[in-house]
Amino acid sequence: MGGKTIWTEPVLGRNRERLIERCQEAIARGRSDSFIYLVATRPLLDHITARLLDGRRVSGCRELRVFLFDGLIARILRHAGVERRLIEEGMKYFLLERIISRLGEAGVLQHIAAIAHLPGTIESVGQLIGELKRAGMPPSEFRQFISATSRPRPRDLDIAAIYEAYQRELDDRALMDADEATYRALEVLRSRPDLPPWLETTEVLFIDGFFDFTPIQKHLLRYLIERIPEAIINLTYDPRHPSVFQEPLGDTLRYLQSFSEPMEMEHFEATLPHRSELEPLRFGLFRAGPPAEAQSPPITIVAAASASHEIEEVAREVKRLIGEEGYRPHEIAIIAREPSGYLEAMHEQLRRLNIPSTLDVTQPLVSIPSVKAAVRVLDARVGKESTEPYVALLKSDYLHHFSALERDAIENAVLVVGLELPMRQWRQRVREIRRIKEHEVDTVSARVVDLEEVELELARLRRGIAQLDGALEAIDGMRRALDEIPERGTLAEMIAGFFSALRAFRLEERLHQRLNRAGDDDGALRLLARDLRGWEMLRRTLSDIRRWAEAIPHAGSTAPADFAEERHPPASEVITVEQFRDLVTHMLERTPFRIERGDPGGVRLLEVTQSRGLPFRAVFIVGLVEGLFPQSPVRDWIYPYQERQRLAEAGLYLEDLSPKLFQAKEEHFFYHAACQATERLILTYPRADAAGEQNVVSSFIEEVRRLYRHGEESTVPVQWRQPNPYEVRTVASWPELGRAILASLYQTTPDDALVLHLYNRALDAGVLTDSAFARLRMEAERRGSAFGPFDGVLLDPVIRQQLRARFGPTRVYSASQLNTYGQCPFRFFCQRILRLEEREEASLDLVALDRGWLLHTILYRFLERHTDANLVRPRQREYEEELNRIADEVFGEYEGRALPIQRSLWELEKEEIRDTLMRFLEAELTYQERVLSHSVQPHWLELGFGMTDMENSHPDSRREYYVLRRDGDVIQLRGRIDRVDRSADGKYIVYDYKSGSGASTRQMREGLDLQIPLYMKALEGLFLGPDEEVIGGGYYSLKAFHRRNGLYREEFQSHTGIGRTASNLSTEEWEEIIAGAEQYAWQYVQGMRRGDFRVQPKEDACCPRCLYKTVCRYERHRIRGKSSPD
Repeated sequence: MGGKTIWTEPVLGRNRERLIERCQEAIARGRSDSFIYLVATRPLLDHITARLLDGRRVSGCRELRVFLFDGLIARILRHAGVERRLIEEGMKYFLLERIISRLGEAGVLQHIAAIAHLPGTIESVGQLIGELKRAGMPPSEFRQFISATSRPRPRDLDIAAIYEAYQRELDDRALMDADEATYRALEVLRSRPDLPPWLETTEVLFIDGFFDFTPIQKHLLRYLIERIPEAIINLTYDPRHPSVFQEPLGDTLRYLQSFSEPMEMEHFEATLPHRSELEPLRFGLFRAGPPAEAQSPPITIVAAASASHEIEEVAREVKRLIGEEGYRPHEIAIIAREPSGYLEAMHEQLRRLNIPSTLDVTQPLVSIPSVKAAVRVLDARVGKESTEPYVALLKSDYLHHFSALERDAIENAVLVVGLELPMRQWRQRVREIRRIKEHEVDTVSARVVDLEEVELELARLRRGIAQLDGALEAIDGMRRALDEIPERGTLAEMIAGFFSALRAFRLEERLHQRLNRAGDDDGALRLLARDLRGWEMLRRTLSDIRRWAEAIPHAGSTAPADFAEERHPPASEVITVEQFRDLVTHMLERTPFRIERGDPGGVRLLEVTQSRGLPFRAVFIVGLVEGLFPQSPVRDWIYPYQERQRLAEAGLYLEDLSPKLFQAKEEHFFYHAACQATERLILTYPRADAAGEQNVVSSFIEEVRRLYRHGEESTVPVQWRQPNPYEVRTVASWPELGRAILASLYQTTPDDALVLHLYNRALDAGVLTDSAFARLRMEAERRGSAFGPFDGVLLDPVIRQQLRARFGPTRVYSASQLNTYGQCPFRFFCQRILRLEEREEASLDLVALDRGWLLHTILYRFLERHTDANLVRPRQREYEEELNRIADEVFGEYEGRALPIQRSLWELEKEEIRDTLMRFLEAELTYQERVLSHSVQPHWLELGFGMTDMENSHPDSRREYYVLRRDGDVIQLRGRIDRVDRSADGKYIVYDYKSGSGASTRQMREGLDLQIPLYMKALEGLFLGPDEEVIGGGYYSLKAFHRRNGLYREEFQSHTGIGRTASNLSTEEWEEIIAGAEQYAWQYVQGMRRGDFRVQPKEDACCPRCLYKTVCRYERHRIRGKSSPD
């Protein structure tokens, strides 16, 4: 044997077996040093290595020279003693970002100056520099190349300046990137024929799995092929189907035929065994011709609802192949054009099904939670004077929050004060809100009648004050920690400050505390190992940056001559904290972190470019939509493909981005992937994207269907799949089975018998957990005909006994409590029993309670001066001035005790209140004019009964409760009536001020509002003499300025001044509603005592505004079919 030979074969060819056999023979002779086997991809490397060391013919050897290109380069450089350190991609772009920034600040850049700071610019420039290096063109040659034109373009000069500065930076610090390594290896081979020494013993070079080479790789291969006695280049190329191979491989074939010693070309037709029905793919794909005669090819096309559903369907089919048809995991490949989230999501889904995969799961280092927490510290330092970053710090349990108060409470306080405020304003606002809350604590009894509500409100306010204090404490602590990072400094100073801040936030300490608490919890330990490895990798990355910054550069400049005087050594270069944050973040985004190592025996999850040359019994090609596979053409804004053609003509060969070649490569990739299946091919795509928009199906799907037709119809139908939670036949895991069984138990399906069988099997296997059974019981009761504990009716005897005691005869009720229960018992339960509260929000204006309190106070002081007297129209101007004086007095008191937050809004609020007062005065004058004949006048204001605090009540108020009695039982009521008017003949009218309109007469009749009826009974029972009577009551609207909503005796219409309205009732109706209110009160109290807090609102209209709508699970149609419990 000897010479240089090109072997070609179709997909699934057997040439590789011959190459492996030759290598095994050499190893068996003890001559493992006689060959070099160069392969194109990592999966192919693993496959060939496993085949060589199969444990039968060969179990081991002293040295195995099977390399990827990068591995061969590293071996050459190591033997040559090249001392340059190889940098990762993250460091490459870190250096470029600093260089581009410096050149931009110095005014060197012209074309890209305006966008030089953008990450996309840095990414594009970095990729172009990599292309230039792979083309074998160093910076000096590139500048000569562009200078050879009559007038170099600013864009070319910018790229040359950046390229020169970047390369000088590498040279100064004895560094190199991956693209430069090949160039360095070629220099070693050319300048030192004696190196590497092991090349002298090499007799044959095998090159396998490639379809193209970069220019610099071509130079290096030319050297190796000419130096080594024998070379065999194995290419996948089928001359019977040139259209799919010629365009992608044409350049490679021309290169191989350009050697001084002509290469022989041999084609081998032998292939691995495969199903004959798949043969049309090999000859017909992307080739005009008649369809195949196969009627039922082993090809399946699945149209899933979404990408996640597609992944589930593929995983189910994989499990079926393994479990039912005896496939081994490594015989199955799932291929995607690019990862695009597909492969990692597929790995997770397979893991849930206990199916191993080969995927090494990697993520950017910045996505690791411990590292993400560290980056949050940098973000907060940059945004130190705004509030939002502190919330991000509070959300991270990896960081100390500098307060004994819980994180959620502090976060709530920060949000209440305001997230978008500058820090100085935020701190000022905290102090102002604290004063307001202290004022509300002092005045709560004047604003709230219900004693229980007073207690709840006081607890809420005091808790809010403690949260504000805790928020200030936490913010101050975090600010001190952030101050460890300087505003400006050198890189070394920035890194030192960053580590100091992280120590203050106790990041590493908290990680080790978690480790001590984890115990034997495997899941927790696995996550902690990830976090600790991420933390250590962050430290190493920052240490690399510091070493680069502190390294002493060689003599020279990192920029062209006209920029030399502007250069600063990185060790002394001063940058801002924002620049430091961006540099670190961008570097961490480009630094890969391996989360999990793949299982060599698992299902192969492969990018299409990594799958070449490997046979599989079953191949899944996923994500077959336009834009994913085939991809959209790559575009380069620096050198578009037309410009690249011009450069190629001048001698600079960058990557060919022409649409024609791009499409040819996409077809070539699909052809390879589809033809690698020996038994079956499954093509899948999602019908809709993540936003729900319809996807455009890949043209490759239709190309496959075109090949297999019977008449006008394709024999490869598209199977439309829909997610179906009731489909027990397609479940692939125990959790899925449990969910499907539970769902199917409540639906009639064709598989009812199977569901019952699987249900019994699941019971035996322990698949249905206690929580699942509890859910079953819960759902069964909720769907039953009677109210039960899962609809708000408490049946536990101990709880019922506690409720009877809590709501027994000694309890004091307010009308608002009874109203809440009457409107919705479950809302009462949430509010009064569970005491659930909504998240408090800061208001830029007055809260409703404060506005109401101000109006009440002003009206009280005004009407107090005019009780037992009528207001008259001629004195209106005098009343207006009086109201304004009282308003000024009350406003002043309020400002002194609770300084409003927003002065401008406070001024608007005052004007609105003044306007309300004037409109009230107009309505009051009109009302008193109508009832002047009976001399109806305000008599009592803030008349309380059952009140312990008499300070805010009328002197005639009573401490005793109003008591409803029945069968030896009592209901004690307390309240404060806003206003009672009296006529000269002893008739009384009750009024309650409302910011809205108040409840309607219908709602009072139906028990939705008991306040006015009960207030009238209390007035009559506690305050009136034998010859006095109540003739009505209603809500006095301070918005619409009417009194129509209420209960008025029609016969006393001249006393009430109420016109024709539904509120005017006959005495019989009026008494019936009042008596009914008492019956409702008993009904509600008894319901509380028996634990009946059913999810049954009397009016659905209140549900949209309910604070508890997210927890009640109210369903109108389900509830209407229920009856009361026994």
